Parts: sequence; structure tokens; C-alpha cells
Amino acid sequence: MTPLPWPGTLQINAWAGPAAQNTSAVAADLRSRLLAANTPHRSRLLAPVPVDPRNWRDPRVGWGLVLPDDARPPGPGKAGLWPSDPEPLAVLLAARGGTVLRWTPEGLPATLRRYHEDGSWQDISWQAQHYGNNAGQIPRYLLIVAPPSVIPWRVQYALQFHHFTGRLDLAGVALENHVEALLSDWRQSSADPLAQLLWAVVHDAADITALLRASVTAPLAEKLLADGDYTPDFLTDDRATAAGLIAALGQSTPALVVTSSHGATHPLGDLAVMRAQLGAPVDRGHAVLDPQAVLAGWSPDGAIWYAHACCSAGADGTTSFCSYVGPDTDVGQILRRVADCGAMTAPLPCALLGAKRPLRGFIGHVEPTFDWTLRAPDSGQFMTMPLIEALYVGLFSGQPMGMALDACRRASASLTGSYAHAVQELAAGAATQGALLRMQLAAKDWDALVLLGDPAVTIAQPRPMA
Repeated sequence: MTPLPWPGTLQINAWAGPAAQNTSAVAADLRSRLLAANTPHRSRLLAPVPVDPRNWRDPRVGWGLVLPDDARPPGPGKAGLWPSDPEPLAVLLAARGGTVLRWTPEGLPATLRRYHEDGSWQDISWQAQHYGNNAGQIPRYLLIVAPPSVIPWRVQYALQFHHFTGRLDLAGVALENHVEALLSDWRQSSADPLAQLLWAVVHDAADITALLRASVTAPLAEKLLADGDYTPDFLTDDRATAAGLIAALGQSTPALVVTSSHGATHPLGDLAVMRAQLGAPVDRGHAVLDPQAVLAGWSPDGAIWYAHACCSAGADGTTSFCSYVGPDTDVGQILRRVADCGAMTAPLPCALLGAKRPLRGFIGHVEPTFDWTLRAPDSGQFMTMPLIEALYVGLFSGQPMGMALDACRRASASLTGSYAHAVQELAAGAATQGALLRMQLAAKDWDALVLLGDPAVTIAQPRPMA
């Protein structure tokens, strides 16, 4: 390497007028001063080390349980877990060093109460965005352990705007199974990290199932195929049967399952049967996927399942969409009867998450998806890219499930902000009522997309070479 020559002059990029020069000779004593100088020291004004939101063990990020409160007055006995809480949670909390927060119906949806050992307590709102495990903070990762009839879906909707939030609606042996898998991080899981199974039902070209395939399952399959590292199997058209899905699950043991279809919301006249199969994917022959048949042919064992179907995650005791259609229309009757099912988690995710070798997580909707939320009516552009980003970029880059879904939360927040702006434009004649309708539908659709499972869990990772 040729030694760098000592400069005779130095020039700067400044102009001080026509009489001034921007080139000067190097100071005569500069060489000796350089040789005598001490090694430069680091400044004491160092920036703080950035917080890695993936690292839920960092107390500045934090992980915690959200459990129901009771009517007892505050006191030392209310700190931490109670004897009435599910027993497996004690082991999980000890292993994770997390925080216990309580939700009460008297509070706002996203306000949680924290009890301290000295008998003091504090109500903390997510709006403060003080993440962490310390006093006055709410952990970034929150696991609600309660059915939606006890801690409503609206609490999860509110929390997941700024916190990576999941829910387990399990009890007894099912909860024990899931906590045991959580503690071992699905050690020796049979799920193949390089395999994905996509299943897309299409009834006909005019049906919303065709739009679901075009906007959700097909783009994701293309991403995975183009990546080159993965081996996705895409079942559609004649292959999109319940029996075909169960057989493919057992053969490929995929780490990710993605299905798009109608969700079962029938028979409208029999609520007991409706609740028993609510939200289950409906195949090309209109057969409903039976959770017990799935478990007979496949062990979930560490897979993640995303089901884009009406009520795939469950139902609420009300609906956000009752005012959008007439009460006596077909859609209006479906919405009303689904609401009559009450606040519940769908049977399929409950069965898979509580199996002996359980699912890692299930992502689905509490409400239906409308065609206008999938594709912009004016441009024809698909509006599902945040979902593709979450399932492909987020999960496969190793982000925890709750963090991966943050792409969808940002989409909801953006629509909410755009809606307020569009209302002003409508008054000025620069926006249409149709634009407002699409924004409302889409925002509510994103809100009702929920995670069932621990938000800190990641997708199965390739095992290191021996």
C-alpha cells in the first residue's frame, strides 16, 4: 500500500468573498503535535443503548399477565397471583420473571391495575406508553388469560394498539399443556421450519373467497416461493377440501398454516350448533372443518395458524357492523345471530392451543371481513399488504408473534387518522362518503384481528447443524 503523502495545503468548502482564499498551507508544527497527541478518548456524552423490542426479557420491554380483578379492596394480599388463579400460571410467571396486572370492568378498556406488596396500587393506562416491568409501567408483551366473557375483546383491541397482546382462553389440562410447551419453547417440536401449508377455498369468481385468495393466500404463497428458502404447499380449487387439508397437515407438519375461506356461522336457527362450529373454515364443498378430525390426523406441535375467515377467532356479544346493513338483510341476520352467540373464543383455536402438543399461536378475526376492506373499490388495489408483511417479513425474520402483527396495528392507526382528515375533506367537497365507508370498515376489520397465544413466542426456527 502506497503511504499517504503529507499535504502541503488544505482546502475547505467555504467562500468568504473574492479577496479571500479557501486554501491554506498546513501549520508548520502540525506534524509534531500529531505525534505527541494522546489517543483520542471516548466522549462521556454517550447515547443510551437502544431498547430491542424483540427482547421481552429486558425489564425495559417486559412481559406480563393480564388477569381479572375482583371486588376485594386493595391490600397486600392482592399483589401477584392469587390462589384462585390457574395453577400453571405460577410456574410460567416464575420462569419469565413477569408482572401481574388486573383488569376490572369499572376501569377504561386499556387501563390496568397493578397491586404492590405493601398494599398500594396504581391504575396505569397504555396511553402513557411507559413500557417495562417496573412500577408505573405496563410490559410491552401482554398475555390475557381469561375468556372474552370475563375480559372483553374490546380490552384486547385497545391494548394491542401499543402493546404486543395475546390471549389464552384455556383451563384445566388444556392450559397445562400449553404452559408446558411454552416453558420448553416447544422443544423437539415436529413442526418443519421450512414448510408452510396454504389452503384457499374459492366457491366461484364472484364470491368473496376468490378475493380472499387473490389478496391474502396467493400473494403470501408467491412471497414464500420467490424467497427460495421455503417449500410452501398451496392447496386450492379441487384440493381445497377439509380432508385434503387434514392429510396435508399430517404429511408436511408445517410451521405455518394459512387458510382463507368462509367461516361457519350456521345454522342461524340453532345457537348451540352454531357456537360449536363457529368460525371454522368451510371447504369448497361447504363441509365445516372439524377440530377433532384435525387433531386425529395432525399434531399442531409448535405450528402457527392464520385463518382468514369470519369469526375464526370468536364472536362478541355485539357487532361493530350492525349499522352498515339493514337488520332484515341476509348479512344483518348473520351479524345479529353471531352476536347472539355471546362473547366467546372459537372452538378450533381452543382445541389446537390446548392439545397435548399444542399450537404456538392462532391469528384470526372476531368479526367478518368485508370485500371493501380487502380491495379499494376505486383503484382495485389490494389493502392486505400489512398482513403479508406480518406473516412473511415479521414472522420469518424472527419477530415474536405480537411484534410481527404490529404492521397491522399501524395500518389501523393510519386509517383512523385518515378518516378524521377525510371528514374535513368531505365537508369541503374533496372526499366522498364511499371513501369514509371504506376507511371505517377497514379500520374496524384491523381492530378485530387478534392473536390467541403468547405474543412473545416466535415461529419455529431451523435447528443448528450438528
